[in-house]
Amino acid sequence: MLALAIALVIDDDRVAVARVTRALLLVPWGVPPVVNGLLWSFIFNAQYGYLNRTLLALGVVTEPVNWLGDARLAMGAVIVAYVWRTTPFNILLYHAGLRGIPRDYYEAAQMDGAAGWRVFWHVTLPLLRPIIAVSLILRTTFAFMVFDEIFAITQGGPGNATWVAAWYTYRTAFQPPFNVGLGAASAWVTALILAVAALLYARLAGRRLEATA
Repeated sequence: MLALAIALVIDDDRVAVARVTRALLLVPWGVPPVVNGLLWSFIFNAQYGYLNRTLLALGVVTEPVNWLGDARLAMGAVIVAYVWRTTPFNILLYHAGLRGIPRDYYEAAQMDGAAGWRVFWHVTLPLLRPIIAVSLILRTTFAFMVFDEIFAITQGGPGNATWVAAWYTYRTAFQPPFNVGLGAASAWVTALILAVAALLYARLAGRRLEATA
């Protein structure tokens, strides 16, 4: 949803910042995942992190927040880092999809008296459904595979608050007591879950496209 909203904004050439934004979109995506994790670990650091320094300077908080040491906040910090790195790819997908929609459809909708939200709901969104399906498949797959940010930012902690599927597989198979069998089983189960999810997304998108046609 965030990527689609940004794509709609930068697709409008009347917005002055849109052209500059399109040029900068690939910067987060081009950052290696481990480097991205280290970058955000510095930002979220409780002692010298830029986030706490900014919040303290603005008076939003009265004392430093332990973003990575609090089990209630650590996963949110990892999600922010992951979303910042991966959202630009989805934005590019949606932007390409928006550019591929013939302008005749919008002109016809305007002649019928449709505007704003109705045009988006009845014209833009149905024609973007294949892109949405691809985006969901890729994002679901990559979300199950996220490892680098976990490794660089929290190491799965505090406790097991930021354990995800890939981190569980790694810890089970390659750290004491080195249960390789259970780690392999975890990897297979993850692969099956992703395969089922991809099929469901593809079938759902196909049915909606048939209904629209």
